Amino acid sequence: MENLTFNTSQDTTTNVSGLKTFTVPDGTISLCAKDIPNRKNIEFIQMPDSVEEIEDYTFLSCTSLKKVNLSKALKRIGEEAFAYCLSLESIDIPESVSFIDNAAFKCCQSLKRMRIPSNITIIQQELFSGCISLEYIEIPNRIDWIDDSAFENCHRLKTIHLLNSETDINPNAINDCHSSESIQIPDNVSWIGNSAFANCYLFESIRLPDSTFSIGIKAFAGCMRLSEFTMSDELTEIENEAFKGCVSLKTIHFSKALKTIGDYVFKDCVSLETIEIPNSVVEIGEGTFSGCKSLMNIDLSNSITKISKDSFEYCISLETIELPNGVTQIGYGAFGDCYSLKSIHLPDSLTEIGDWAFCECHSLKLTKKTYSETEIELNSSNECHTLETFNIPKSVIKIGFAAFEECKSLQSITIPDLVTKIGTRVFADCISLQSITLPNRLTIIAARAFNGCVSLSDCHIPDSVSVIGSSAFAGCCSITNFHMPDSIKLIGSDAFYECNSLESIVLPDSGDIAIGKSAFALCTSMKYIKLSKSVFNIGKFAFYGCISLEAICIPNGTHNFFEEMLMNPLEYDDLMNLYDDEYEDEDNENEDEEEYEDEEEYEDEEEYEDEIDDTSGYEIDNE
Repeated sequence: MENLTFNTSQDTTTNVSGLKTFTVPDGTISLCAKDIPNRKNIEFIQMPDSVEEIEDYTFLSCTSLKKVNLSKALKRIGEEAFAYCLSLESIDIPESVSFIDNAAFKCCQSLKRMRIPSNITIIQQELFSGCISLEYIEIPNRIDWIDDSAFENCHRLKTIHLLNSETDINPNAINDCHSSESIQIPDNVSWIGNSAFANCYLFESIRLPDSTFSIGIKAFAGCMRLSEFTMSDELTEIENEAFKGCVSLKTIHFSKALKTIGDYVFKDCVSLETIEIPNSVVEIGEGTFSGCKSLMNIDLSNSITKISKDSFEYCISLETIELPNGVTQIGYGAFGDCYSLKSIHLPDSLTEIGDWAFCECHSLKLTKKTYSETEIELNSSNECHTLETFNIPKSVIKIGFAAFEECKSLQSITIPDLVTKIGTRVFADCISLQSITLPNRLTIIAARAFNGCVSLSDCHIPDSVSVIGSSAFAGCCSITNFHMPDSIKLIGSDAFYECNSLESIVLPDSGDIAIGKSAFALCTSMKYIKLSKSVFNIGKFAFYGCISLEAICIPNGTHNFFEEMLMNPLEYDDLMNLYDDEYEDEDNENEDEEEYEDEEEYEDEEEYEDEIDDTSGYEIDNE
């Protein structure tokens, strides 16, 4: 090994090449980066006992450095002093050292063992971050603070013993220590910082001391072998995603002092089977138990007033749940895709069921007493295939987009008197729906509201209805008679398309009526049509394919007007191509969820009617 003695008073070494060993001259007190020649080739550093400080960045990126003999009088090691010394295998830090600055040994990828001197009280930020070969570290009793990311990405660190003087475990402190098998959290720790133990794959069980009151964001996220977790009696808060992706977690013991569970805290904890939330909890965040595929039993806190967005989404093993009295709101998608959910008790206090709340709960049967709900939002019970009945409270004033779409077992329903609008696709493809009672205040039946209700035979339209939207009753092949209200102004395109049991239609004389294109097309049993002077427009192909038609009653003096409007210049194949294009355009629009949600924003009837016109493809035909 080639040797060089360095004298800091002379500038004679900067051009020396091929160095393997660098000996710091006697008398040197402070060592800095500019004093180190030929940094890339140095393998060994010999330091005299006169050196008291290694300044910031002194040996930064000395990638060939393997070993260092430090001064016995050394007091301070500066920031990133040995950072990115990729070949450094060992270093003995003398007891004289009282301060090691941030990231001093960051990314020393070959470093395997480390002993921290007893005079050190703080392990600074990123001190050993990225030391991927570090297997063992000895921490003194005087340590009272481990700063952010101190041991982050120490993949081979197997044992971490945190001492009793520790009060907080800071963000990312031991993050991504993949080989760490256990952790003993000191009795004085009050806070577990964000991502403090995230992705420590081998942790199997953890018990928090009684002093801990908060668990930070993603604190234990990705601890894939963690199967049991016991909280302290003083814990009051679990922040967002704290246990997200802990796929082996089966049992969790909650603190009786717990008040808040943040968003997505247990998301994708696929082994979690049972949850008992203490009555101290007043809030459960969004998506808290989303994706907990094994969750079968939930005992909710009596203090909870809201089931937030996606709270139990995709809990596919959940069969029953009873919401406590006091719950006023079920949020967007709260129980979406809970395929096995058979029953849920809705409390008297409930006032709102949000969008997609029970979407695709194929086995669901709702149970309730009465409650003061005012809105049933978009898709709230969408695709609940076994839902047979649903008693809509008298206080409901709005039924939103696709609220009961594809509830294939729903047989009958009564709409409360306060409802004035039935949203788009509310009962679409409810194939068992036979009868529906509509309120006298109803003014709008939106596009595809009852589309595909093949069993619907009893549907009396009150005289208050002015708009029947596009495809509102399309495919309702069991309707034989349909009362057209005196208040009707618009019959949208395809409104009664393929209602092939409908035998007659009589249009009232009051007001102005527009009939959209193909409104009664392919009503193959239609025998009689009575038009009125109120009709000022009939769209193209309005009665196309009515092959059983025997008579059309036209008011006196309007023969030429109606004859021109009823002319049909296209052949059948051309007509079907037109239908295909139109439906494809509409389907593409309806698949955009943001467009669905826009429906909620309309504040007055005029805007709502404009939206129906836009989405239905209705066109005024002045031919």
